[in-house]
Amino acid sequence: MKIQCQKSQLVEAVSNVQRAVSSKSTLAALEGILLKTTTNGDLKLCGYDLELGITTVIEAQVDEPGEVVLSARLFGDIVRRLPDETVTILVDEKMITQITCGPSEFSIVGIPSSEYPELPSVEGASSIDLTSPILKSMIRQTLFAIADSNAKPIHQGSLFKIEDNMLDVVSVDGYRLALRREAIRFDGSLDFVVPGKTLSEVLKLLRDDDGEVEICPSRRHILFKIDNYTVLSALLEGEFLDY
Repeated sequence: MKIQCQKSQLVEAVSNVQRAVSSKSTLAALEGILLKTTTNGDLKLCGYDLELGITTVIEAQVDEPGEVVLSARLFGDIVRRLPDETVTILVDEKMITQITCGPSEFSIVGIPSSEYPELPSVEGASSIDLTSPILKSMIRQTLFAIADSNAKPIHQGSLFKIEDNMLDVVSVDGYRLALRREAIRFDGSLDFVVPGKTLSEVLKLLRDDDGEVEICPSRRHILFKIDNYTVLSALLEGEFLDY
């Protein structure tokens, strides 16, 4: 694998996907970021802790396609210290990864991508479209009321409920209840509970412009498509408070 990309794009991508990387795991690959070249000649980065996954794609010049898993902590520290120039990443057959940028050169040992768990697929899911500012305000105005205690795990997330072309986002912690309602276009009814951790990460990726966000919930998982980022999360299961 041999690719070249811009340092600024790489730093932003690594900083964002790194938040979904497991800090301590029995599986070493989960403490890393998956780097993979795409058929379009770009570079895909992925962080995943078996509950939350964040992926993104950045522009790259692909001289040799391939994939590798690099320690998120080491790789993140390295790319932030690089000069603001073109970064070259070269991975040999033994997964020795050379990162070169201007006069700086680093070498770290990667992990084969075959050891990285595959992200669940969300197929046949309904699609909900919202503008970024609306979703941002709905999350921000309800996130504070999510329960910290695991006494009732279902309340560690927010309920998204769609009925009669209205979307309710509800959070409750046993002392207070926060409800935000917004009119949307959606045929049918739907409800699911998104973990508070996931919503916090989605909130960090949402911009203030009028960009569209696509939400795709399935029976067990949910996808948020935000610009060139995709956030995948497991949903919470249980009986949410009947508000």
